Parts: sequence; C-alpha cells; structure tokens
Amino acid sequence: MVRKITLSLLFILLAASTSLAQWNNVGGKWAFTNDRPDTIRGQIHGLAVDPDGKIWTQPWATINVPTTPGDTVKAVYALRVFNPDGTEASFSPVYKITTGGGFIEDTLYGSVISNPRGLRTDHEGNILAIWGKQTMYRINYKTGEGMNKVELGLGTSPAAPAVDAQGRIYVAPVVPGNPIQIYNPDFTFVGNAVEQTSGFARTVVVSKDGNTIYHCGYSNGYITVFQRPNVFSSYDSVGTILNGFHSETAEWDPKSGLLYASAGSFNDKAEFGYSNNTFYGYDIVNKAIVDSFKWVFNVPANSAERFRGMGFSPDGNKAYAGIFGTGGFPIIQQWHRVLDPVEVTLNVDMTVQITEGLFNPATGKVSVAGSFNGYDVNATVMTDPDGDKIYSAKIAGIEPGTRLFFKYASNGNLEDALTFPNNGNRELVVTSGNNKALAYFNDYLGAGINVNFTFRCDMELEILKGNFNPSTDILSVRGSFNNYAKTDVLTATANPNIYELVLPIQVKVDDVLTYRYGYATTSADVVETDKVYTVKQEDVTNASVIVTRGFNGIKRVDVTEQEVTLLFQLNMKKAINDVTKQAFESIQNVVIAGDALPLRWPGAGWPSEDNNKVKFLNDNGENGDMFRQDSIWGVTLKFPLYTVMNFKYKYGANWGLPSNGGSNDNESSTGVLHVMTLNKGIQSATVFDTWADMSPAKLDSIVADVREISNYAPSSYSLDQNYPNPFNPTTNIRFALQKANKVTLKVYNILGQEVATLLNEFKNAGVYEVNFDASKLSSGVYVYSITTGDFASFKKMMLIK
Repeated sequence: MVRKITLSLLFILLAASTSLAQWNNVGGKWAFTNDRPDTIRGQIHGLAVDPDGKIWTQPWATINVPTTPGDTVKAVYALRVFNPDGTEASFSPVYKITTGGGFIEDTLYGSVISNPRGLRTDHEGNILAIWGKQTMYRINYKTGEGMNKVELGLGTSPAAPAVDAQGRIYVAPVVPGNPIQIYNPDFTFVGNAVEQTSGFARTVVVSKDGNTIYHCGYSNGYITVFQRPNVFSSYDSVGTILNGFHSETAEWDPKSGLLYASAGSFNDKAEFGYSNNTFYGYDIVNKAIVDSFKWVFNVPANSAERFRGMGFSPDGNKAYAGIFGTGGFPIIQQWHRVLDPVEVTLNVDMTVQITEGLFNPATGKVSVAGSFNGYDVNATVMTDPDGDKIYSAKIAGIEPGTRLFFKYASNGNLEDALTFPNNGNRELVVTSGNNKALAYFNDYLGAGINVNFTFRCDMELEILKGNFNPSTDILSVRGSFNNYAKTDVLTATANPNIYELVLPIQVKVDDVLTYRYGYATTSADVVETDKVYTVKQEDVTNASVIVTRGFNGIKRVDVTEQEVTLLFQLNMKKAINDVTKQAFESIQNVVIAGDALPLRWPGAGWPSEDNNKVKFLNDNGENGDMFRQDSIWGVTLKFPLYTVMNFKYKYGANWGLPSNGGSNDNESSTGVLHVMTLNKGIQSATVFDTWADMSPAKLDSIVADVREISNYAPSSYSLDQNYPNPFNPTTNIRFALQKANKVTLKVYNILGQEVATLLNEFKNAGVYEVNFDASKLSSGVYVYSITTGDFASFKKMMLIK
C-alpha cells in the first residue's frame, strides 16, 4: 500500500467541483398528481420537514384570500404544507394561526407581519416560523394550529432559527452587529449567546447539546463557530469552518449526522473551487467534507436561484431544498439517497508502534472492533500482506449514510488515548463512493509528521499602494520553523496578486507556529507583525493545510475604494470617568484614538507625551463641532483610500490634566472599544457616539460614492429607475443634470421618514450615478427623491433581503 502520512481518519474527500453519487436529484419528478408545483413557483424563504415527512414551505409572496366569511379579499402570507407524495396537507395553506394557549388568532397579513424569514423543526417535530417584524410562532405539525408566539427583541430582521435537543431556540440576525439570542422551549427569553455577529446571515445551526453554534455569515465566505464548555459558561468564537462557503442555508442530516450547507449561488459565489449549485456534507467530528448533492438550475448560472431552506426526511434518505429569487419556475427540488450496500476499507498505520518496540509484527495481532461487529475485538482481524506496516480490513454490506464507530486493537488491547466525542470511538460516514480510512494507532506520532503547509498571501493592496513591485521585490515567509530566514520565497500564481509556497513542516497536533510575511525591496525590508497558527487535528489528518490571508491580514475586499470623511459627534453630557467612577467636574478636552489612519493608538497606558498620536475634538462651534458649548464635541477626519472598513476606536477626556482621574484612557475598561463598520461606497458620514456607550458606531447623513458617467450637459433633467430592482443590499441610482447646481438626493421609507442622504452638494451639468447601500435597512418599499433648482422627482424601489 502506498503510504500517506495522516493522524486520524483519512477520508477520500470529494473534490470541491464534483459530487459523489450518493444522491439522485429527482427535481422535476416530484410525485405531484395535479398542478401543485405551480402553486409554489416563485420564491421561498424557509423549508422544514416534520416527523411525518411533510414538507413545510414559507413562500415569499402573498396570496389573496377572504380572511373571514364575507370579508374582502386581503393579501396574506401563507405556509404551504405538502405530504411526502406531493399532495397538499389537509390544513394547508396556513395563514391563520389559532390556539387556545395564550393567543386567539393571528392572520398573517402581508402589511402587518412583514416578510417571511425562515422555518425550522423543533425538538418535538413542531414547526418554528419567523417573520420579518420579529414574530416567531410554534405551529403543531399535525394540525397546523398555533402553540406559542413571541415578539423577538433582535432590533433587526431575524434569520431562520436553530434548535438543540433540549428544545432551546437560537435566533440570529440577518444584519451584522446584532446578537444571537436564546429562548427556552416555552419561548421565554434566556439571554444573548453572542453579542455581535459578523456578516449577513440567513440561517444559524446548533449542536444537539447546544454548546456549539454555527453562524452562517454568507457575506463573510465562511461559517463562524462559537463554543462553550457547558450551559453555565459563555460562548467564545473558536474559529471558522467551510472557508469559501457563502452559505444561506444549512441543516443536519438525521441519518449520517453530517452538517449540509450550500456553498454559494451565482449571486454570492462560492470560492476555492466549490460549486455554486452544490450542498456539501461536512463531518464535524473529522472536520472534512465527505458528501454532496447538486441543485439543477432552472436557468443556467441563474443569480436569482439562491438557496433559502433545506431539510431531510425523518429517515435521512430524502433531502429537500428551496430557492429565493425571481419566480416563474419550480423552486423546490428533492434528492433520494442511493442505498446500495458498499464496502469500507479500514487501515491502521503501525509504523511508530513497531519502530518504538510497542508492537512485534512477527507475533502480534491487529484487529478492529466497532458498531459493525458488536465491538468484538476478535471478530475482524487486520492484515499487512505487502509488509508496509499498514494493516487493513474490509467491511462489506454497509448502507450509505451510515455512521460507523470503531477502534483499532493491538494484541487485543483497544486504543485508549483517543479524544473523540463518542466514547473515544473513531467515526466514518459511509458514502456510495470509495470509503477508506487511515490512522496511526492510538494517534501516536512520536516526534511528529511532515505536513505540507501552503502559505498563500494576497498582495493586491500592497501592489495597488505602490509598496510592492512584483518585478523586483521578493516575498518570503519567515517563522519559527525556518529560524526566520528569508529563503522560503513565495511566487506568483495564475492570479498575479496571489503568492504561494508549499513548505513541508514536521508538526504534531496543537503545535504553535509563529510566522510572518516580509518582502525585500531595493531599499528596505518590509515585514508584518508576527502571526500564529495552531496545528489542528484535520491539518495532520490530511497531511496538508492552507494558510491564506492578505498581507498584514487585509485584502482588497476589506477596504474602501475612496477617501472617506467622517464627522465624529460625541455626547459628553453627564459623562462618567471610568477610572474614578465619578462624573467629570468639567470637560476641558476630548481626544479620539484608533487603529485606522489618521487615527493611531498611543503607547501602553496612554502616556501624555503621546498627544501627537491622538486627535482632539472641539466644542467651540468650529472644526467639525456643530454648536458651541453644547457638550457635543466634534471633529472631522479624512480617512485615506484603502482604509479598512472595520476598525476600532476610543475616546479620552482631559488628556494630560490632573482632572483625568489618573489616566488618559478613561472612557471604559481597558480593551473595550467602539467598532466602526463602513461600506464600499461611502464617501462621508456623521458618526454619533455617546461617551462610554460602546455599542457599534451609529452613522447618519451617509453620502455614497458618486460617479460621473458623462460631463456633457444633457438636454433635460431626469431621475432614472434604480437598478437592480428589487435589490439586496446595494443598488445604483442614475440622474441627469441639465445645469450646474446644488443637488440633494434622499431616501425615505414608506412612512415618509428619511433614512439616508445620498448626495447634498454642488454638481456640474452631466450624468451621474450613486450607489446606495441598504444593508442596515429592513426589507420593504422605499422612495428616493432628487431636488435641484426647479427640478424635483421621485421613484420607488424595493429592498428584498
């Protein structure tokens, strides 16, 4: 046998662009006996499967029905529920939620409940349904009647909920910067699991014990993992999985225990070779993708087919998924698992055991005990016919989707040093493909094994800034593994901005590598600060790892594409000194520091001599302050091109004065900071902060990127329809100016309340285009208007999240 050095189970993983033949897409062959498929054409925002195998769908569009006998027809949202054979359930559609257990009747009026947000089956099989105005219901899966109702307190649109085995419910926000909340099975609020999320999300999933939350931030391009040791502890972010996934739906397979997630769509494209139309099965225990099934696009490469719900039949042998986007074609497809029995090959590497005298191949016996042989240590003997010290056994007749549990044994003694979650057993999810596993006995490696580290560095920003010259400069990786030498050089890949080097390094699990990138120019040596990488189980399992990031940890997607002017306004009324815990007797100066130029951080302890590193605010009615002596201090700061869009900052009061309470760092506890989140199109905005309120920065009067399309004077004024429309979350607005004048372009909600100022400045005659980012707004109809000279016009647009 050809040796491949691994630590734990080595699976034959699927390539990201292919699919194992474990599932058959029966898509259009759904067994509907009438025209039911037409009734669920369009778009859905949720899908769940109950214990009877009924498929619950949450269409985005309303239907028109008389909600009471003799009543006028009204638009309502309705849950559509289908039996496994495709016929509609007797109580479907559900648009009135009635119960005797606390609320009498709710009709899901489109104008009241707002857009649907997601479905999930709870721990008893009942259906959790969420709508955009933060209302969550529990619906009896047998009758369609309501059981519970709660008004959520997220402060923004919720995503599809998650449920653990104890019935606790986890609700995440669509919009980043908001908490993930936990509710008891009776819908009483427990508290926040996570205070602030990152990235837009449509779903969240949770482990059975509730101690691990998987937040699917599709705009991040990965799934963030939050974990706690037990129910009495707090959650911490412990890393990410499925990097390259822009996942808008995910669900557990009840048969295999795999977490299935959509990799992306042609609206939010998958990265790193994963397919936009594929749902991948991820093995949480072994941290590997081991399965997949594919969506068949109704229209090739259609950006309107975005995955917004999935579920599995109770036995795990059928999968269902639905899409959100434009209507006109069936939006649910199903897959059937291939159940033909297959053969599994288990391999254990005894090299280290033999080398260190722990096993004698001439007299010893190797075997495997597991769920397939009643855990009999003598039932399945392993052999090494080619003498390569890797012992093998074949297990026949295993149904795909089965999860095997097993341990290897040496001379009748089972492995005893394993730390896997199920009594230390190794695990393997069987597919209909080539099923092989390989591990070192007892996961014992001796001095370590060689793992191929692919160091991949994105140099685009350094090139754009003119700091790095690809023709002459040399980029290298320097670290504890090479004594920080400059000899391990990265070279450009097919993408000229991406530099790469594959370097074998001898490691064990939990080893910590310290490293940094640096490049030598003709006049200087430019290096980052040190970074660390902790070797994970899966790195050694696969004998390879990819370390990818931008130079200094920043990529172009993380920065602005123009200068940004921010007017900071800080409310100092009744300000409390965090050092003394008393109110300031007087405010004589206020400063701001941060980690994005022109902001900088002073040295440790904020020494007074570092006054040149902070920016002073004013309360004199000048230099960024709006009104004199009103206790609202202000300053205008210009942030340069390629400023990071997420940065931290903090204020201080009475810098260098005895009245500062003994420290210039006196707004809040050390390390507790304000967080700024910008967007690509922003040119200027006003930031409203209150002293010691460390919630995310609040931006107003946002002016977006204004592009001049033509400088020729058009024959008339005009305001064009935005495009795309509907949109999520950005759209473009084009207008024409016949004459030079001051132009005001504003956005209002349907109640007439102003939500954004996109432009309020003088412009020459010409044609212009403004990008509008509505990422912080909820779905709905908005009105945008232009006023310039004698011309005024307005149009409607629709935001759909």
